[in-house]
Amino acid sequence: MPMSKAHRSGPRRTRFAVAAALGAAIGTVLLSAGCAEKSDYPAKAVKVIVPFGPGGPSDVNARLIAEHAKAQFPKGIAITNVPGGSATTGTYQGVSSEPDGYTWIYGGTSELSSVLHTVEAPYTMDSYRLVLKVGNMPTVLLVKKDPRWPTLAAFIDHAKANPGAVKVGTPGDASFNRLMGEQLAAAAGINLVMVPFNGNAAVVQGLLGGHIQAGLVNSPDARAHVKDGSEIAGLAVFSAKRVASIPTIPTTREQGVDLVGTISHYIAVPKQTPDAVVAAIEKRLKPVLADPAYVKAAEAIAFEADVQDAAVARSELTRWYETAGTLYGKLGMLKKKQ
Repeated sequence: MPMSKAHRSGPRRTRFAVAAALGAAIGTVLLSAGCAEKSDYPAKAVKVIVPFGPGGPSDVNARLIAEHAKAQFPKGIAITNVPGGSATTGTYQGVSSEPDGYTWIYGGTSELSSVLHTVEAPYTMDSYRLVLKVGNMPTVLLVKKDPRWPTLAAFIDHAKANPGAVKVGTPGDASFNRLMGEQLAAAAGINLVMVPFNGNAAVVQGLLGGHIQAGLVNSPDARAHVKDGSEIAGLAVFSAKRVASIPTIPTTREQGVDLVGTISHYIAVPKQTPDAVVAAIEKRLKPVLADPAYVKAAEAIAFEADVQDAAVARSELTRWYETAGTLYGKLGMLKKKQ
């Protein structure tokens, strides 16, 4: 007597049931392995590439983070300085590293976005993943003390009365602070002559030597020179609030100029770094950056802790990339060769 259809399907159902059970078991094992990999991070020391030389603001703050992160990263965090190429050399080394979570890039607004408009860099904004935003380093307008411009308003009035005569030093021709100077001139309706120097320290020396009337530098460099008895004065800090370690310098907004400009710092990793690893890094880093001891140490070097997740950080960088592209286009500075 021939078997019924129901009887013929019985062995198949058994095989399917066994296969399903095996699949579920394998899935459980793989899931457990994935969770173990994530929970075991970090299994070794982390290398952080700073695309600038030792002693600068990026290097100093990266080392502060490493010092305060010992409990969360017991295997250690090693800072590696790779300067050159408008900070693109070190950034490229970082984004092209093994995507295993053990090489980070400590990058700033310029090298992660706006510099890509002015140099032929070997990477793009799609070459990396952001883990989080670390904080901000506001631009500060410095002058050599002069009774003609004790305030930002007086400085603007002087520039209006002397169009094209006021020279403002910047850390570089295509620097972030150069763009802040251009935006200040546009917002105030004045004509400023931008003079490029090789770094923030050189801008200060230019001020002291009388070669320029003002300088746009980063807040850590301003902090080092704005003090009692100094020949240098700070007229404005380009941030939403005053900088804790240089509280006597008012913000631009306090003085009627609606302009905020800060170089922000971020932790980035190679694009192919797995989600679970990125999440593990973020989970361990966030409490470090929120620790009052770290925040206080950062404030002491005029750095503002401002932790934001990757989505917010990416949005900030994208907006600045677009703004910088427009400004560089007006200045005729797009895609210069290194």
